[in-house]
Amino acid sequence: MTSATLIPRKWTLINYTRLFTSKTPIRNFPAFIANSLIVCAYTTIVATIISIFGAFGLSNIEKNPKSSVGGSYYLYISSQHQ
Repeated sequence: MTSATLIPRKWTLINYTRLFTSKTPIRNFPAFIANSLIVCAYTTIVATIISIFGAFGLSNIEKNPKSSVGGSYYLYISSQHQ
């Protein structure tokens, strides 16, 4: 019986080569990574586009405190600087 250690006594990369070359135990691991990268890229693009539209809308608010939108804007900004 061997005792478990936090830091391995012998360093090896066999598990990584097995992960990318064999079809078991995790099948198509590189395809999973590629799919994750594609989803991350599309999510980043969509979030950036949505935030651009939001920033454009906020930058064009009429900053008159007497209007309802401008008053809400000033109320929000003033509550952030406590």
